[in-house]
Amino acid sequence: AGLPAPGGPAVPGEPAPGPGRLTVSAQPSGTATIVTLTASGGRAVVWSMTADAPWLRLSKPGGVLQPGQTTTVVVEVDAEREPAGPWRARVTIAPGGTTVTIEGRGRPVVSTPAATQSPTAPPSPTTPSPSAAG
Repeated sequence: AGLPAPGGPAVPGEPAPGPGRLTVSAQPSGTATIVTLTASGGRAVVWSMTADAPWLRLSKPGGVLQPGQTTTVVVEVDAEREPAGPWRARVTIAPGGTTVTIEGRGRPVVSTPAATQSPTAPPSPTTPSPSAAG
């Protein structure tokens, strides 16, 4: 029980018979990533794209592609929201669940103690305390 009958619903992740399909490719371009979507098959493809990190901006979140049409989405890093140090985030494209992994490096990680010590500062004059004289 629980299995669809032959000819029943398609298995998730597998295309149903005769629908449009989406081909995904990604290329780095400077500080951005260019994701190219191409539709093929018998029908239009309604697509959407989501990023799992708040510092990634998508030039468009979704649309409709007719068979043979191509669109590009620019995924940019928001430097103001980007975390410090190395990071990894994912952009997921539906239908199909294709995932593009984007890696980057934010501002250098600065340790707080090193940032507060200034080796070039002159030493402060010391005044002996009353308990030290004696």
